[in-house]
Amino acid sequence: MVSVNPKKVGSGFDTSALQRVLDAIRERKSQLLEIVNYNIQGVQYVVAGHTESLGLMGQILDVLSSKDTLDGYLHDNPSISAVVQEVLAVDTAVYGLQSSGATTVLNGIDLPYHSSLLEPTVSAFREFLDQVLPKNPDIFENLYNRYIPNMTGTPFDVSQKFMKQVYDVSHSSVVSKLLDSWDDNSHYNQGQVSSCARLLLIELLSFQIARPVMWIETQNTVLIRSCVSRLIEIGPNRNTLSNGSAYTSAVVYHR
Repeated sequence: MVSVNPKKVGSGFDTSALQRVLDAIRERKSQLLEIVNYNIQGVQYVVAGHTESLGLMGQILDVLSSKDTLDGYLHDNPSISAVVQEVLAVDTAVYGLQSSGATTVLNGIDLPYHSSLLEPTVSAFREFLDQVLPKNPDIFENLYNRYIPNMTGTPFDVSQKFMKQVYDVSHSSVVSKLLDSWDDNSHYNQGQVSSCARLLLIELLSFQIARPVMWIETQNTVLIRSCVSRLIEIGPNRNTLSNGSAYTSAVVYHR
């Protein structure tokens, strides 16, 4: 995996421009290359992919950053394609995968977590979760507006709007059936709501291993749409998320 800072490529280079670079590389190499973590708006995005394609990405971003102006490249796919061809014309194998001006190689993280390459594991994980997750009648109350799935970055709910958000990201057949049968204007008993909440939770947990982490949206929810004033991080990497959130709060939201 490689972390990318679009700001270091140049003024105006944003997520959509980065995505066009990834698309152009994938079109030519037919290898995995996806943004799997949207961490800090405009500053940090983690990309998973084959080593060759990740190396090409770093070199292409270096070429773009050397341009006097990026205006002609930000919204022009042919211009980006020309830079990709320029880099591909050189024997890039000698460079290997290394950090560049706008990229940092994340050593020790070698599995393509949260990428489409892991989609074949979704069904097995769903079956496992269905076996071990208890049928708790209070599951909706425990999750509603408390649980923020990293796949959507929005608070958990049992509603057509939230189901549509989950479906748009996952294209889950289970969520599709829920959408077809659910009506926000109808009255459902606790058992029906709990059953639906449990199905949604299983789908969210199953697909999150094969979908990007929407941490930017999660921060939007926590820092802007709610009244959270204190974040406590629990995990092996000390202050990784809290430092990122502090940066977002100060630099992006000016709080």
